Amino acid sequence: MPGLYELVSKFLSVPASNAYVERVFSLISAQWTDVRNLLQVETVKSLAQVKCNFSFNCSYFHKIIISNKKLLNSIVGDKKYNS
Repeated sequence: MPGLYELVSKFLSVPASNAYVERVFSLISAQWTDVRNLLQVETVKSLAQVKCNFSFNCSYFHKIIISNKKLLNSIVGDKKYNS
């Protein structure tokens, strides 16, 4: 049964509910308000990814940024504006 693995993989990848998707849409609509309607799609996507995937407190996140020189240089650099 060579196709059994693919069938089971696809079956198990279907979520049991749509709660996660609803949460993501809720996060996006909270970011994309009438006041902030000029945000680009990439910016809203990035904000939603950060909110969904990171649960660091501020002091821990600060330690991560300060200890990673490459990340720190990327943050303060102008490459993101000149690409």
